[in-house]
Amino acid sequence: MGESIKNRFGARIIGIVTAANRTDPAIWDALPVCDIVELRADGFAPADIPGVARELKQECLRKLGHPLEMLLTIRLQRDGGAWPDAEARARIPLWQRLGLHARDPACDWIDVEVEEFAALTEPERVGIASGSARLLLSHHDMRKSLPLPELRTMLEGMKAFRPAGMKFALRYASREELIELLRFAPEVAAATPNGCLLGMGGGAGRVLAPLLGCPLTYGYLCGGAVAPGQLSVISLDRFYHGLERNPADGKIDSGLLDWAEARILKTLPESGWNEGDMLAD
Repeated sequence: MGESIKNRFGARIIGIVTAANRTDPAIWDALPVCDIVELRADGFAPADIPGVARELKQECLRKLGHPLEMLLTIRLQRDGGAWPDAEARARIPLWQRLGLHARDPACDWIDVEVEEFAALTEPERVGIASGSARLLLSHHDMRKSLPLPELRTMLEGMKAFRPAGMKFALRYASREELIELLRFAPEVAAATPNGCLLGMGGGAGRVLAPLLGCPLTYGYLCGGAVAPGQLSVISLDRFYHGLERNPADGKIDSGLLDWAEARILKTLPESGWNEGDMLAD
């Protein structure tokens, strides 16, 4: 995905287009701060997905004046999406219709859960991963985080498929769990230049991983968060732009969380959180 040209710390902000906001003019006020647009296609009629993707890609070029990388995601219900879990394999023909092997595919990236990718046949995996569109392998858990040994095992499993990027999004239950999750960020960064580590549950889990080497982070464009603890892309942009140094050069500890929480409260008052909410993450 390359390096961000929008902030000095390398955070690459991904703005999420959904079926709910696709025709909302407000998305075009927010997309200019983004490096990537994600089309959350699971909310659209299956037959419409390839056309919606191509139309959005062209509209970004017309309205922004430059191409914007597009990540296409058909998220399963178990991971907070709208696509039925039992019909996970029904996504395969849709992915194929995106022209993944064409010179100009309908999307630049495709997000596939590592569990589902591993269950595909070898020809199916090759068909997804060897085209012009790049593969972002992902793992989500809306209920819990994982200890470091399990995260490392999952990372090694992902690396075996040689994806272009890797994403981990986990719900943490305490500050201690978030600290352990963030300590995994440098390991993800060492494995891929397109790493994403999201602690779902509060702002600190959304803003710190890019300062630890995992550049990708997601925000909503308008209409509110679509995942726990998610900030708007405007808020993310303000957070990174105001930094003069990277405080994560030191230890990953409670002090780093305190700094991030205080900065969010100071610079992002529109987030609607209060200090009690932040410290309870």
